[in-house]
Amino acid sequence: MTIAPGSRLGPYEVIALLGAGGMGEVYRARDTRLGRDVAVKILPGQVASDSERLHRFEKEARAASALNHPNIVTIHDIGREGGVSYIAMELVEGASLRDLLAEGSLPAKTLLTLAAQTAEGLARAHEAGIIHRDLKPENLMVTRDGFVKILDFGLAKLTGPPKGFGEATQAATVTAGTEAGVVMGTVSYMSPEQAAGREVDIRSDQFSLGSILYEMAAGRKPFTGATRPEAMAAIIRQEPAPLASVAPTLPAPVQWIVERCLAKNPSDRYDSTRDLARDLTMLRDRISEAIPSSGSVPSEGLSSGTAAAARGQRFSLSRSWLLAAAAAALIAGIWLAPLLRPNTRATLPSWTQISFRRGMIWSGRFAPDGQTAIYSAAWEGAPVRLYATRGTTEARTLDLPPGKILAISRTGELAFLRDPRFIFFYLQPGTLARAAMDGSGAARDLLEDVHGADWSPDGGGLAVARVVQGKERLEYPIGKVLYETAGVLGNLCVSRDGEWIAFFEYQGSKALVVAVRASDRLRRVLSEGWSLPSGGLAWSADGREVWFTAKKDNDSPSRLYAVTLSGRQREVARVPGDLRVLDIGRDGRTLVAHWNLQVGLRAGGTSLGPERDLAWFDQSLLNDLSADGAVVLFSDRGESIFLRRTDGSAALRLSEGFPYYSARLSPDRKWVVATPSAEQHRLVLLPTGAGEVRRIEPPADSPEWFPDGRRLLLRLHRPNAPPALAVYDISARTTRPLPLPAGIEGNDGDVAVSPDGRRIAIVDSAGATWVFPADGGAARKTPGEFQGQLIGWSDSGKHVFLYRIGDVPGRVMRLDIDSGKAELWKELRPEELAGVVRIHPVRVAPDGRSWAYTYTRVLSNLYVVEGLK
Repeated sequence: MTIAPGSRLGPYEVIALLGAGGMGEVYRARDTRLGRDVAVKILPGQVASDSERLHRFEKEARAASALNHPNIVTIHDIGREGGVSYIAMELVEGASLRDLLAEGSLPAKTLLTLAAQTAEGLARAHEAGIIHRDLKPENLMVTRDGFVKILDFGLAKLTGPPKGFGEATQAATVTAGTEAGVVMGTVSYMSPEQAAGREVDIRSDQFSLGSILYEMAAGRKPFTGATRPEAMAAIIRQEPAPLASVAPTLPAPVQWIVERCLAKNPSDRYDSTRDLARDLTMLRDRISEAIPSSGSVPSEGLSSGTAAAARGQRFSLSRSWLLAAAAAALIAGIWLAPLLRPNTRATLPSWTQISFRRGMIWSGRFAPDGQTAIYSAAWEGAPVRLYATRGTTEARTLDLPPGKILAISRTGELAFLRDPRFIFFYLQPGTLARAAMDGSGAARDLLEDVHGADWSPDGGGLAVARVVQGKERLEYPIGKVLYETAGVLGNLCVSRDGEWIAFFEYQGSKALVVAVRASDRLRRVLSEGWSLPSGGLAWSADGREVWFTAKKDNDSPSRLYAVTLSGRQREVARVPGDLRVLDIGRDGRTLVAHWNLQVGLRAGGTSLGPERDLAWFDQSLLNDLSADGAVVLFSDRGESIFLRRTDGSAALRLSEGFPYYSARLSPDRKWVVATPSAEQHRLVLLPTGAGEVRRIEPPADSPEWFPDGRRLLLRLHRPNAPPALAVYDISARTTRPLPLPAGIEGNDGDVAVSPDGRRIAIVDSAGATWVFPADGGAARKTPGEFQGQLIGWSDSGKHVFLYRIGDVPGRVMRLDIDSGKAELWKELRPEELAGVVRIHPVRVAPDGRSWAYTYTRVLSNLYVVEGLK
């Protein structure tokens, strides 16, 4: 409906059309009562004619009108005239952010100025309990004097659901309410939870703001697609190109803020939008203090509401690369930890990046000169190697075998793990070796099966963590046992006076920070309750504290903490993403790695064609593959379990609360046996279609289906008792014990039932593969030396498939159970190997015609931080 100039809407006289969009038409009008110009939005007809939606709109508009904030457009009035519903609001003289982005990316100073104001406005709304739901450049106006005004608060619930999927990603909001299952928001700026039709909260607006900040920095949207469904799929499943590559001059702290806002999981974003605003404001103030303003905003232009009406209005800010470089250099030295103390004006720590390649940083240490850093990294898919760098100079590769640096003595001797295997983030065992840092002389092997080591302060001895007869030992010096555990020890660090050895102790799914006194073997737990994987550990410069990086749960980023020997703990720093402290110099300079973790899922086969990416959200962890290779079973972050066809069809969510490691799909695909995350060792049967969840009574885990689909092979959970297997009859709900035959040295959960259901293959705790009758009887150890994770049987019953965690690319072997001969069946490799550290789990169909696997990629950079306290 077009309103002619001169028409009246209540007290408002229409002057001219400013713009139009899916949310209605916007006019410049004159308030005849107060003698001021306003913007009047005419609501779409389908809204104005729907009494229920009109009532909801009026309620939202009244709530939004109470948001008295300089960065939120003020709503003056709502009314109805001759069947036309309208809203009168503040008229903004300026241009929309969409107009400003027409010329491309914005300088860092301009970006921060606009971003901080936008976040301030959002924070005010969120504190009032209002979510925008449709934040986008069209809804951000910039006045002539540089103030951001957020439009359309309260309108995101207004219009109804779409009648069909449109092609444009600039479409107006399509919303219906807050209930789960309804897709809301402009496609390019939706959060993953919006795109998936799930409930949203304030963190959804944070994601939308992150998408806008990305576009402001890079000059392009982070998520795009030829069609609306493709754009939504990209938001749910894909990571945008790293800002470090598309906006290399953008300061690192700003990159981290954007990355945190764009986290797929809402819990990885900010708990409070006020904290986000505080971070942006602090960075804005720092750069503004050093660089004077170089321009102004447009002096002309009018508000357009949701559609761009101002034309030709642009910022005249200089795009000089010198200014951009100066801004980048300034902000690159800002550390985000003191943002936790927003009222302080103390000097912020500086942050200097010293690695610049694509891959994962494994470890790092300062050399005795305090300026050179020796670090281990796997770059561009190559094996992990040792590198040396000084400042921001190009790193040189040390002439040593592939390995992971553990420690450097005061005399410049390296202790490193030769050919380590990446089992998990806290477990990369290898052979301990020593070599001179200057390259004089060859490396010399010392011990096998070592997990960690550190030199004594005088450089005369080593503390080591290694496996001896199945137990983890802490020895200091080598040969003198200070502590022994069934867990895993990592990140060993000897105190500066040589009295204490601090380390992480990994017990089950949790990690402890522990210190053992060398003189009397006294063990102290300094901090506990940390989630796996944890991070790094080092003694502070003054030797009074242990600094460590860890996370409380899998959904939160790692933060830097400090703890004293008496257990007094404090938080030192937090940044968006995961942080790993690697070393601390005597002058207080800290060596840290910043990590970006990605988990992907791929499947392929002779009948499927090339491998296909089947990840649904950000951490799709494989559970099972159907026998015909047509369906994968996976979970996302252990929160939900999904079925998805390997042809790329949409995933089917089965239920909530199932971890990935124990779910198996029945041969007929009608049931999934799994373990609820809240009740470890309590198995349930989950229907993939209609039906009810059924509990399996004996406490057990590691379930495997028999081919008949009527029985399950279980590993019984019996605390303080030897491991045992059992056969569970689903219909009768009875359990038949199946004792492990003599000779098998325990069981870590790798079991598989043969295609005919008559034999069971098992990998014992020593890594040997055994086969024994399913109805009981003697076991036969498979000859041969290859050891690995058991995948399952081939359909012939003559082979089993195995692979080793830590092999990248992944190597699936086919083991002849009679001869023990292991031959390479297939090599598994994602399209890009850079940063891939783990390929696990792996599933292979019995006929060998299809396969699926999860891979873990870590992209990280190395930094030196000065000024942390």
